[in-house]
Amino acid sequence: MRKRADIPFGLVTNGSAQKLHTIRLLGLDRMTSCIFVSDLYGSRKPDAAIFRTAAACLEVRAAQVLFVGDKPREDIQGAHDVGMTTAWLRRGPRRQATRSRPCADVTINAVGDVIGMIGLATPYDQQPAHA
Repeated sequence: MRKRADIPFGLVTNGSAQKLHTIRLLGLDRMTSCIFVSDLYGSRKPDAAIFRTAAACLEVRAAQVLFVGDKPREDIQGAHDVGMTTAWLRRGPRRQATRSRPCADVTINAVGDVIGMIGLATPYDQQPAHA
């Protein structure tokens, strides 16, 4: 049985209350209580308030947060401006066509790339060696 990593995380998303329905369907609301949907919170990314509140909810300083996002201005610039480490999830033709690389600390091509960045083992790393 795989042991769960004790790494706090939260969600910050722009959108309406309908996003909460999606978050619940995915079961993410059972994994974290730090969920901020802009229309419910009253502030949208890239406003610093929503990022700072998310860090406070996690009980960490902004500088201790790795923020993963796919929108250069709203996600990456907003998180960067409050001192968070940022990982830009580059996806789709629109993102590849972005002329200037956002101020991200790192660029990733899949959310799963974060596993190695934060020092977690992948399921493949946990397989016993064969004799």
